Amino acid sequence: MSRLIIAVIVLTTSLLFLVSALHSSASAIGINDIGLTSQGQDYVYNTTSVKGYFIFYGGSFYSGKPVNYNVASVQLNTVLTNGIYCYFVQNVLVLIANSNGTYTISFVDNLWNLTAPYTVIPSSVEGNGEVCKAPNTSDTYFYVYAFPQNITLRPPFNVTLVSNVSVVSGYIELRFTAILTNGDSSQEFVYDNVRVSDPSSQAYFIVGRDIDYPTRADAELVIGGGGSASTLYVYNWSSKMVLLYLYDGKYYEVPSAISYSYITAESAQGIYEYYDNGYVVQKAGNNYYGELWDISANITVVNYSKVEFTLVPAYGEWSYEIDGKVFPVNSSEIGLPYGEYNITVFLTIGRTLLYEKTFKDVVVRPYVIVKSEVPTLYVNGENLTNYTKEGGYYVFYVPFKGPLKIGFPQYYYLNDSRLKLVGVVLDNGSLAQSDVVCIESPGAYSLNYTVYD
Repeated sequence: MSRLIIAVIVLTTSLLFLVSALHSSASAIGINDIGLTSQGQDYVYNTTSVKGYFIFYGGSFYSGKPVNYNVASVQLNTVLTNGIYCYFVQNVLVLIANSNGTYTISFVDNLWNLTAPYTVIPSSVEGNGEVCKAPNTSDTYFYVYAFPQNITLRPPFNVTLVSNVSVVSGYIELRFTAILTNGDSSQEFVYDNVRVSDPSSQAYFIVGRDIDYPTRADAELVIGGGGSASTLYVYNWSSKMVLLYLYDGKYYEVPSAISYSYITAESAQGIYEYYDNGYVVQKAGNNYYGELWDISANITVVNYSKVEFTLVPAYGEWSYEIDGKVFPVNSSEIGLPYGEYNITVFLTIGRTLLYEKTFKDVVVRPYVIVKSEVPTLYVNGENLTNYTKEGGYYVFYVPFKGPLKIGFPQYYYLNDSRLKLVGVVLDNGSLAQSDVVCIESPGAYSLNYTVYD
């Protein structure tokens, strides 16, 4: 089995970057950030780390000529530059379908020259692999390493591919990492470290049209054939994926993407995909060629007290501005004090603004909600009898503008019965054995009474 994997995972570009067309009927399918939004706005960014997160639930598939086997590749492809040379970098999951419902996986990395004359790695490359001649070429050389360990497992499983670049002692260094999670088990493999002996003061992955490059530099996480420019024919498939880049110490989802590759030579037929809340979901079906999402933002006030964000892409570099102050969106919702607000939500890539939307007069009136079996209570010493009847209970909506002291009658006569307060169920589910509760934040509270003789 290891011989087979090593034989089929030699992935090729066939210098497809020289082709001006962005799409053909033979393309790998997945997520491809080319530095262009669906609204037509160009952007450029660079990063030292790109991460592809892939969840596989199962499938049946076959790679055609010249591979002719039940093997697929999931490729994390990037363009690397030091300001002089450009390289095509591949960090690849190899996926073989076995007859018993299991899958055997391994990993491979490739390094190709994208600087004229294209055919030669300009300087020596050191790593676990070797520089060799590309299949079906007379003078094209590239670096390749096939991880020798094969892992067999049952789905579902998650594989995270991470490509990192840095400059160490004046030279480019690449680190290829794969993280495998299956159930409660997790394994991390730093399976290759590659040194490129081009004297360099900088090195980074680049996305967009910013270098002497025939098309657009891109970052992509795509599914294709099992190597050697083969086509993957899909009969059944279920997976989802996310493509992330590193900025200022944090990984973010790419801001925009198309569904197909135009740089790798492998392709796929029979995968339909769509965007759903942070993931690109893939199923068996007719290939979809186009933009995966439109950048958008919406907000909703939930329970009068919290502002909930609905953002596409869900894990992008989003921020919001209130009263002249800018905050990163670190969660799907934020709590705000009582008042009315103008909230501006915007998406950036580095320092480039891609999207902005302002929501005016957002009303936030947080409440303390008290659900009681008796129709009275005290708020900061004042008796409150304004309630609604809901399901046989008296429900009080107390505006929360700051800390409150809510008191409850210890005894109450209701329908000829004398009720005794048992306790107050707090927002966290615990029971307060007191008739006075100090409220520091909005929430819901329940009063429990029992008949007392």
